[in-house]
Amino acid sequence: MAENDSCHNVAKCQDDELCRKDSMGTIFGKRSAGLGHVLCHHCCTENVCNTAFTCTDNFKAPTLSCMYCSGIDMIDKCNTTITCTNDEVCFLQKYRTPMNQVKFDLGCKRSTAKECVDTLFCNHGVCKCDRIDYWTGRNCSTRKNIHSSCIKTDECKDFLYCINRSCSCFVPSNNFWNGTICVPKKIQGQTCSSSEECIGLLYCISNDHQSVNKTICRKAPKECADISFVQNDVFTIYPKDEHPKLAFCVIEAGLKWTVIQRRVNGSVDFKRYWQEYKEGFGNIHGEFWLGNDAIHSISWNGRHKLRVDLEVISRKKYYAEYSTFRVDDEKSNYLLHVTGYSGTAEE
Repeated sequence: MAENDSCHNVAKCQDDELCRKDSMGTIFGKRSAGLGHVLCHHCCTENVCNTAFTCTDNFKAPTLSCMYCSGIDMIDKCNTTITCTNDEVCFLQKYRTPMNQVKFDLGCKRSTAKECVDTLFCNHGVCKCDRIDYWTGRNCSTRKNIHSSCIKTDECKDFLYCINRSCSCFVPSNNFWNGTICVPKKIQGQTCSSSEECIGLLYCISNDHQSVNKTICRKAPKECADISFVQNDVFTIYPKDEHPKLAFCVIEAGLKWTVIQRRVNGSVDFKRYWQEYKEGFGNIHGEFWLGNDAIHSISWNGRHKLRVDLEVISRKKYYAEYSTFRVDDEKSNYLLHVTGYSGTAEE
């Protein structure tokens, strides 16, 4: 067709099309499921209509007659019709009332292809993102996972809330995210894969103190005194929360001791840097230093004694015992506090 020619052809849309009028006044088929009964004008070839826009609007688009009812409980009860405008189509909306009653609305509405901007779709009369997305102010974006930063709850996945600018379970102290929903945290003895799953002061650690494999929620032993054992051996302790550390544990006269230093034959060089003394070094089955950070954490976990056992070349043994023992943190340069000496070391 040439410019300013009139279009008089009428064609039936395919099952997945509806009539659409573009900004230049051209009416042509637009895909949308379930609206195959609508008649569309074909004013020129598809290529010309969709690219050159040479057709003019010297014709009127066919109008629709739609069923028109509101708040009915059965579609068959609707006996009223309404004539839609050129840019409207018939619609049917099903919804539930606050009293949980199923209702239907029928009538005319503008084509969703023209109402909502890109990435939005019309849902119950409102332009919305898909349920797995949220509106950023410019477009739809995938909703965020647990611990992601956020400003409002709409940004977070279902079952998550924006708390302190982080996507979290509603009560983080009582619930954890299992990858799909928030579920109650686990109690003592239940199997787990991370300490985040455990409630309160429980940690996801092995029930076997000689292994660091995490299997159940339980209270972490901070030192040898928290472990049940009957003979000297190497066990796993947790001086700093859930961070495991091997320790040599000794039981003597019913008292359990955590060995912080052991020197036997000079196989380990104790001339070390600050960081090495902070973290610990050596072989737990031979000569070692447990580590200043660990010693600090243990000594501040209640009241402690310090005992030093010495054996000279002649195999004569001496000991020194202090009734109170504490080591401050790194900020205080691991300052040592001991009082109440007794023993034979002064000999």
